Amino acid sequence: MRDPFDEREIERLRADTPGCHDRIHFNNAGAALMPLPVLEAATGYLESEARLGGYEAFEASEAELDRFYDSAARLIGAHRDEIAFLENATRAWDLAFYGIEFAPGDRVLTSSVEYGSNFLAYLQLARRRGVEPVVVPDDESGQIDVAPSAADDPRMMA
Repeated sequence: MRDPFDEREIERLRADTPGCHDRIHFNNAGAALMPLPVLEAATGYLESEARLGGYEAFEASEAELDRFYDSAARLIGAHRDEIAFLENATRAWDLAFYGIEFAPGDRVLTSSVEYGSNFLAYLQLARRRGVEPVVVPDDESGQIDVAPSAADDPRMMA
């Protein structure tokens, strides 16, 4: 099997991403640089909305959106109605997290480097529903300590 990221492919990807021309960008989890196909699709859709109106632009692109859901489902071996496509990972995480029916006394285990917005959700559930956020200690290498004794470790912060 060929390595998909040989030098030629990396150069092609960089050329397709205008922001790569003058910077090194490591914030891919939060806000990756947009490649040209994404930029063109987003601006094309906005231009369509400006010409046709929001509902009409959606209707005009509905078949393409259906193909996206079918392709995404096929890619991960799911059914199209199991795919949720949202504007960003934080919004997707919020919908999934707040969809869980937590009860008083439930514990939410997290790490010492949890994403700030996620931890705010834990604190909100603690206040509203009596859920206990628990920070699992790190091991000597800085990773979450998954040893069975870690859950009983007095260093765990509540």
